[in-house]
Amino acid sequence: MKKIRMDEVKRSQTVICNGITLTVGTRHIGNGKWELFVENTYGVKSIWTEFFDSAKSAMREGIQSIESEGVESFSEMEGYEYLFNN
Repeated sequence: MKKIRMDEVKRSQTVICNGITLTVGTRHIGNGKWELFVENTYGVKSIWTEFFDSAKSAMREGIQSIESEGVESFSEMEGYEYLFNN
């Protein structure tokens, strides 16, 4: 079994497009599998239900999804208005 280095437990990358900032992140969940998420500046995450064999392939999928679906699809806050009521 391949040992996971501590610096390989989580990875993230900031993506800025059209003035919108998103974080693409991965987290090692065990058994050589990685979880993928895209988080907007309000802390709302889109989490994939499929897992990936490497952090690199997960990150690639996240960035490709932003490119193909558009940054707005990950930053839209409809249904999350309660986050603005402080």
